[in-house]
Amino acid sequence: MFLIICLLLLTGTAFAAPSSPATNLALGCPYVVNVQTLPGWNGLVDGDKDSDSAPGCFATGNAPDYPKYAVIDLQGECTISKVVVYNSANGNTRTVSLASSPDGSSYKYLRAPDFIFAANSAMALTVNFQPRTARYVRVTFVDTWKRGLGGDDCLFLREVEVYGSRSGQAPRPDPFVLASQQAPFVSNRAVAVFKRYCLNTEGEMRMAVVGDTFTTDCDRPTHWVKVLATELSRLYPQKRIVVNAVGGNESALSFGQDWARDHRGILAPDLIIVAYGTNAAVAGASVDEFRSKYQSLISELVENTGALIVPVTTLPLVARDLPSTVVYDAAIEQVASASGLPLLRTAAVLSKIPGDKSLYYLDDRHLSEAGNQAVGNALADLLR
Repeated sequence: MFLIICLLLLTGTAFAAPSSPATNLALGCPYVVNVQTLPGWNGLVDGDKDSDSAPGCFATGNAPDYPKYAVIDLQGECTISKVVVYNSANGNTRTVSLASSPDGSSYKYLRAPDFIFAANSAMALTVNFQPRTARYVRVTFVDTWKRGLGGDDCLFLREVEVYGSRSGQAPRPDPFVLASQQAPFVSNRAVAVFKRYCLNTEGEMRMAVVGDTFTTDCDRPTHWVKVLATELSRLYPQKRIVVNAVGGNESALSFGQDWARDHRGILAPDLIIVAYGTNAAVAGASVDEFRSKYQSLISELVENTGALIVPVTTLPLVARDLPSTVVYDAAIEQVASASGLPLLRTAAVLSKIPGDKSLYYLDDRHLSEAGNQAVGNALADLLR
């Protein structure tokens, strides 16, 4: 063998190193959906290709809004050449398309909207293509077979895999690119009832705010909480808007739970804005632990108050040395959806504003006057 190797070296022949298998770049990556998901059904990129139930399977909500789509952030520039989509046997998922983008704004088809999964079939769609640079992969649901689990418009997938290689170290997720795929807020029937029986009647409307440093100094006239109160007074002049309880200097979610227990009875507010998550992101807290504590807080508020509860997602952290808030926003969305609550998406509000986002920040953790105005007005639009 040694003699053969020497002869090959002398003749200039080299051994090719075996190519390493492509990596599933999508595994565990953050993603957003342009519609609400079915509570608990979040397994789009969790690695489970065999589950047709939560949490291993993914499902959209049952709203008849089309197209529905999910955008996966591969967390950095990648070279991709294959996408595999695993359908669920739960039914409904019918026509799908695939597209990729390097920047989250301009997408090119990987597969046009012409592939139709068989009804109630757990088959997989594999799409191979010439290597291309991408950071974002979008899976679009065009229509439904109907008569599936959860209602005609619940669309299911077991998993999405994206194969290729990373071009370099993964940067932090861009919250504005992902959030631009979503609406600024989620409304529901509870909001309509609140407007009819509270805001559209005469008298006092008591508003409370519990949260972390995102709500600090909310007694300032330019803070988004004051902007909301001022705008509600303009929209509903027959109401007297009173901010009667504020927990804006607390970072612990346990404070919110204690506050909920202490504000029962006649002094309970009509509207509660909940704005936690930014401090958890700064501290690098466990997302699972944060989700559990946040769920306990929401449950305490629902049980001990008769108020309309509106969760507000985190203030996106813009400094490069600060962590991403994307995964904490996803946890807040999951809790809000499971609890049937409306929701304001802070990053989505700011993403809809054209131009340089730094103009809407006072510093790397606080909004400027213009940023506060945008968030306060968006909350007012939710309650308009």
